[in-house]
Amino acid sequence: MKIVTRGSSPESEILSLEREMGYRLPEQYRTWLKDTSGGRLEAMLDAPFPDGDAMVDGFHGPKGAAEGYRFGLATCVPPHYLCVSTGAGGAYCIEVEGSTAGAVYWADFEGAMNLVAEDEYSEEIMVRQADDWESFLAMIEAAPFPDLE
Repeated sequence: MKIVTRGSSPESEILSLEREMGYRLPEQYRTWLKDTSGGRLEAMLDAPFPDGDAMVDGFHGPKGAAEGYRFGLATCVPPHYLCVSTGAGGAYCIEVEGSTAGAVYWADFEGAMNLVAEDEYSEEIMVRQADDWESFLAMIEAAPFPDLE
């Protein structure tokens, strides 16, 4: 499945996102974001991959990611993760700090409702999807279109 990208992001938008979070983005994701400014998927993607019961349809650009950082349901996501997409039931996130910085996770918002109080976060809702951004993109590219019949 392909991601239809939006063009490129100005460095100033990426720097603004990094200032908002207080973390530098992992290089693979930073480069992709600068080159694409996020994008939408050709079709809905099951999440968590490959056969979850949630759906996502695209990935935030730097402004959308900054606006959603630690806001709304994303407050249940630990602050060292950035939500890079949001969908029904959760969000794909990239870890921005620590020994596994750059790894991609699914944040299970529905699970969070059972685990954490309002304005709290939990590592327990984070489901690892890929070791790095390029591996995650390769998974998406290999994903079949959903069977709508």
